[in-house]
Amino acid sequence: MAQTLLDLLEEAGQITREQFDEALKNRVLYGGKIGTSLLEMGLIDENELARFLSRQLSVPYVASQQLMNIPAETIRMLPQELALKYAAVPLSLDKKRLNLVMADPNDLKAIDEIAFITGYIITPMVSPEIRLMQALNQYYNKPIDSRYQQIIDKMSQRQPRNTQAENLTKEKPASSPSGELRAINGKPSAATASPSGPADKPTQTPQPRASERRGPARQPATLGEKLAALQQKKAIVPPQQPLTPSPSKVPPGPAPKAAPAPPTVLTGLANAGDREDIANALMSFLGKEFRKTALFVVRGNSVSGWKAVTQGVAREHFNTVSIPLTRPSALKTVAEGRSFFLGTIPRTPLDDRWIQGVGGQASDRVLLMPLMIGGRVVCILYVEEGDRNLSSHIGKIQRLLAKAAMAFEILILREKILMM
Repeated sequence: MAQTLLDLLEEAGQITREQFDEALKNRVLYGGKIGTSLLEMGLIDENELARFLSRQLSVPYVASQQLMNIPAETIRMLPQELALKYAAVPLSLDKKRLNLVMADPNDLKAIDEIAFITGYIITPMVSPEIRLMQALNQYYNKPIDSRYQQIIDKMSQRQPRNTQAENLTKEKPASSPSGELRAINGKPSAATASPSGPADKPTQTPQPRASERRGPARQPATLGEKLAALQQKKAIVPPQQPLTPSPSKVPPGPAPKAAPAPPTVLTGLANAGDREDIANALMSFLGKEFRKTALFVVRGNSVSGWKAVTQGVAREHFNTVSIPLTRPSALKTVAEGRSFFLGTIPRTPLDDRWIQGVGGQASDRVLLMPLMIGGRVVCILYVEEGDRNLSSHIGKIQRLLAKAAMAFEILILREKILMM
């Protein structure tokens, strides 16, 4: 069995099993690759991560200063459509061999299609996901998620750590293009600083010929009957108790009994393969029920947009919306109070920003409700329906979000099983 990233990191003494479990949970809740979560939590340096990824995948790695300083003529070798489709960036051309930094260097379909269209022999390479997203934004104008931008900003301020990783790994970064290093977004970036030390001298890592054209096929692991049995018994995690509505925010009088969520959305949550499936199931159902609906992600000291639907149409670039929790806003009230908000949104500058993201002017009656896992708010749901009595839907939405929390817990459990 091939070594996992966890195996390599544990053997090198970089992280503990408990730290990796936290990073795994972070990945399930917030998306991206496990390496991105390790960087986000400050558990590993990006150069260390790149070297370990190189060992795990048996392909050369690319240092960030190389990736962010690629000549324009090289970038033009890969059409934008292919670059965005497969999250790939061309690094350099050596005769008929195109060195290609890829999100998944073992994706044979991507390698075959790119080789066929470009006419080059593809040599796959690897880089931390966060830097690859930054490169796609710089070279191909791909909008960058607010979460990734926050991690990049933190890494640019973080000092490199002195570790034993260079003594434990022998991989070298790929050769660097000539010329001065460029600033990112018009500002000098610590990520583009000139490296020092013998370990960072430009070299070319020899690779088996098979990895140049066809990397080793990854064998996907599945839970099979074990996970299916757990889901059928609904015994993976205890049901989350519905949040108690705040009496001060609910109109007096008994609310009509809410109908249960239809089987389609529940089936989508039960069969979710990743966090996107959970969000899509919620948005598909709630987007038809309400005029406006949006899902935010709470992470650290900020709230970021995830998905939004206005009158049945998905809002583009909603994931670029980011609201700090250090200043007053309705989102801050829900995140800190861990209870729902029902009423009129106060017109603070921060509230105006995210309201524009979900389609502009908000009505006088909106609902914000937290999705909680382990007593922590990880998402906030927003729904709006003009003059409609939203208080009658509170119970139904609470139960739906409790089931969504269970779906997240199932994903976390599955990831832990697969990493054993």
